[in-house]
Amino acid sequence: MSVPRLTQLLDNIIINYYGTNSRIKIRQRDDYIYKSAEYAASQTALSLVAAPGEGKRIVVKTVAFTGDGATGEAYLNGTVDGETIIIGKIYMTKYNAIVTGDVSVPLDRNTAITLTSTTGTDKLFVQINYVVELV
Repeated sequence: MSVPRLTQLLDNIIINYYGTNSRIKIRQRDDYIYKSAEYAASQTALSLVAAPGEGKRIVVKTVAFTGDGATGEAYLNGTVDGETIIIGKIYMTKYNAIVTGDVSVPLDRNTAITLTSTTGTDKLFVQINYVVELV
């Protein structure tokens, strides 16, 4: 990774650890919608971001995961061209963190983003930035 790219990445990410509870904060841009949540139980296709309505679509810009578990995985799903895709995924290891860089993942019209995890009672923190576009 080049130094300017690394500097940009570090400039956009702030990671703080509070004992056994880690947190990730992605700098908020004015045009991004920010959603975050913390879970202490496995989730199955939980709607993290609701479908935006007819004639609109979600465009994912950044995704972050962190947790305090040592086993399991978590991933976000969306629909592109009628196919379910994985937008972001983490394989849990103690205090692991995954942050996507600047991405642009345009989902199909009027589709949601769902979270599935197999982390059990271990804590999982998910953060996503996105925009809603008219299509």
